[in-house]
Amino acid sequence: GSVSAFTDLTLTLGSSRPVYGFQPRGLDGETVPHATVPAAAKAYLRAIQSLYPEGPLHLIGHSFGGWVVFEMALQLAGSGRRVASLTLVDTEAPHESDSMMREYTESEVLMKLVEIYEQSSGASLEIQSADLDGLEGDAQLKLLHQRLVGVGLMPKQSRPEMLLGTFRTFGTALRTRYCPEHHYAGPLRLVLAETGQPDHETVVAKWRYWVNDLK
Repeated sequence: GSVSAFTDLTLTLGSSRPVYGFQPRGLDGETVPHATVPAAAKAYLRAIQSLYPEGPLHLIGHSFGGWVVFEMALQLAGSGRRVASLTLVDTEAPHESDSMMREYTESEVLMKLVEIYEQSSGASLEIQSADLDGLEGDAQLKLLHQRLVGVGLMPKQSRPEMLLGTFRTFGTALRTRYCPEHHYAGPLRLVLAETGQPDHETVVAKWRYWVNDLK
C-alpha cells in the first residue's frame, strides 16, 4: 500500500504534531524495492534525520511496514534516540532463526494481491488461480487491471502498466525474510484489526518472544 492509505488516520491526529509517511521504494515501477528490512529501515531513518534530526519519535507501521518500523525502533535504540511509541497494525511476528522461507510464484503473488484488493473494496474481483494458468506476467496484470477498473478501484483511463510497481514491491515483501538481531526493550502496541481470528493468539504469542512489554 501507498502512504495514502494512512490519510484517514493522520486526519484524526489533528495538527498537534507533524506526520511523515514513507512510500515503499519500488511502487513507482522504476526503482528497485528494498531487498531487506534493515536496508529499508536505514533508508527511512536517513530521511528522518534530514527532516527531524533530534527528539523523540512516534512510529507506526502496517503489515510489512510494521517490520520496517520495528527495525527502525531497534536501530534508534542502538543509537540512543528515544522512541516515544511504537505501533504495529496487522503485522505478523518476525521469522524464527531456523525457519524456512517460502518461495512465491508470480501467480501466487498476484492472488495474494487480489485478496487484499477484495478486502479493501468489499467486492469480488472474480479471479481464481485457474484463470492465471497459461498467462504471461503482462497478461496477468492486464486481467487484474480489467477487474479493478470494473469494481471502481482504478480509473478507466489508467493502464495495466501502472500495477507493475505495486506487483513487484508486494512480491518482494512476501519473499522477504526478517529475523531481528535484537529484542525490543520498549513497549509495543500491536493492533489486530479483525478481532477473534483463530490465528491472533498465535501472532500475539510470537510477538511476545521479541518484546517484553506488548500492549
